[in-house]
Amino acid sequence: MTGPERNAADGILNQIARRKVWSVRLGFSIEPATNAGKGTVASTIAIDGLVLTIPDTLRTQQATGVILSAGFSVRPRFNETLSANLSLDGVVRYYENQRLRETLVLGRAGLRRDISANTWIEGGLVAGKEYAAGSPYSHRYGIYAAAHTPLGRRAFARVGFEHYRVAHDSFTLLTGLAPC
Repeated sequence: MTGPERNAADGILNQIARRKVWSVRLGFSIEPATNAGKGTVASTIAIDGLVLTIPDTLRTQQATGVILSAGFSVRPRFNETLSANLSLDGVVRYYENQRLRETLVLGRAGLRRDISANTWIEGGLVAGKEYAAGSPYSHRYGIYAAAHTPLGRRAFARVGFEHYRVAHDSFTLLTGLAPC
């Protein structure tokens, strides 16, 4: 493709990209898990000399689950290079044993700057809620950043970063131990 033809094609692609203001994501996978439900391998716990037996229901369990994910994003434009990015995503880890099931709902709100055709940077706030066995388990809040650029004509690079704090709803002692 010659220079003028390439510029014309890039112009058309940029027009298409500017009109795209929403997107939908769907995912499905089957996941064999060696520790579904995040149990423990220990059979007892010692607390100040008192030894307690851990019930089998709280111990490590192998299971195969179905992972369903869905998301929706909207990107209203402020001008040619700046837009908002609002998204909502959900992930369900479905196991036959209801006690092992997990759900995560995650939202993002940020700004995106288009640098050139198919090259952009983005950043903003992230917040989410996690459910275990159908009950609220934890919530998270923090920041995120991402960048995207083409690598030649057939590949691209995308790099992302999230920094968030996790607070546990039902067992608040874990909040101080969660990675930030």
